[in-house]
Amino acid sequence: MKTKAAEARHLVPVVLNILRVFFPPKTDHEILRCQCLEALSSMYDELEHWGPDSGRKVAQLGRRHVMLYAELSLEVFKSMRPNEIWLFWKMYPKQHQLIHCLEEQLAFCENPRDHWCYADESAIGLSVKTAESCKPRNLHRAVIGKYRL
Repeated sequence: MKTKAAEARHLVPVVLNILRVFFPPKTDHEILRCQCLEALSSMYDELEHWGPDSGRKVAQLGRRHVMLYAELSLEVFKSMRPNEIWLFWKMYPKQHQLIHCLEEQLAFCENPRDHWCYADESAIGLSVKTAESCKPRNLHRAVIGKYRL
C-alpha cells in the first residue's frame, strides 16, 4: 500500500481496532504487534489532544513504539533461515530519527504538529507533476505561473 504520511497516520487507530475486534491477539507475537501499534496510536492521539504534560508522554510513547518495533524485528531476525530475505519488521533510519525529533524538538517547542510540513510535501508533488509536462526551457515559468497567487 502506498499512501501519504498524513493519510497513513489516520489509519493507525482503524487498523488497531480491526486487529482487536477481528483478529484478537493470541500469540506472544500478536500481542507484541498490538502493543507496538497501541503505542503509536496513543502517541498520535496525544499529539491531537495536546496538554501540559503531553511533551513527556509523546516522547515516551514514541520511544516505546520504536522499542516494541525493534523487538518484533529481532524476533523475525532470530527466526530467519540462511539466505532468507528479511522483509517484515525491518528497522529503518527514520525510526531512529523519530525518537530524536520527539525528544529534541519537544525541548524547543510545544506540539510538533505545529511544525509538520505535509502541506508542503503535497505542493511539491503537484509541482513535480506540472514540471513533468513542460519542456526544460519553460519549466520554471510554467510551475511558478501555475501556482502564483
